[in-house]
Amino acid sequence: IILTSVPEEQHVLGLLMVEALFALEGAECIPLGTQMPLLELARAATAHQADIVALSFSVAFPTRPIPALLQQLRGLLPAGMALWAGGAGIQRTPAMADIELLHTLDDALNTLADWHRQHP
Repeated sequence: IILTSVPEEQHVLGLLMVEALFALEGAECIPLGTQMPLLELARAATAHQADIVALSFSVAFPTRPIPALLQQLRGLLPAGMALWAGGAGIQRTPAMADIELLHTLDDALNTLADWHRQHP
């Protein structure tokens, strides 16, 4: 799982928390830090042959650009690569096709468990 945030999102606490939880569940996490440009993120995810790209949005990040950023990144990632977004910043983000919105840490763990069931 590639873990990062988009440009202008500098908060790292959510990424660190979800990385710890995912690692405890046996996931191999690749933290890229914060503020990763989308094209560079897509290239890194492809180079690492990641199964999942997970982004964190804090409550301090403006809500309005989130859907467009997620859709843009979805278009840059390979079709089979999952895209997850979580954190307090996505609470008002509408559901989108092929993008998992993780509203809580429990959602993150449940989504990871579902992913493992679908990809044994």
